Amino acid sequence: MRLAKTHITRLLRRNSIVAETHQAGEWVQVVAEIDQYVKARHALLTQGFYLGDCQIYPDGRRSMLIGQLLLH
Repeated sequence: MRLAKTHITRLLRRNSIVAETHQAGEWVQVVAEIDQYVKARHALLTQGFYLGDCQIYPDGRRSMLIGQLLLH
């Protein structure tokens, strides 16, 4: 099951978090400045999502891949 970018975007907006979201296959990539990145990471983890690869861009922004935990 693919995690929808729109679901993550809405969750971030509800929490007043400014971030870019991109669909990355079954993952959603979230890119933000460090202060917004920390807020986004907390909001997403407390909602039951999990983090994939994270990276730091040369301009200081952070990127993380967000996945959805599937229970069978």
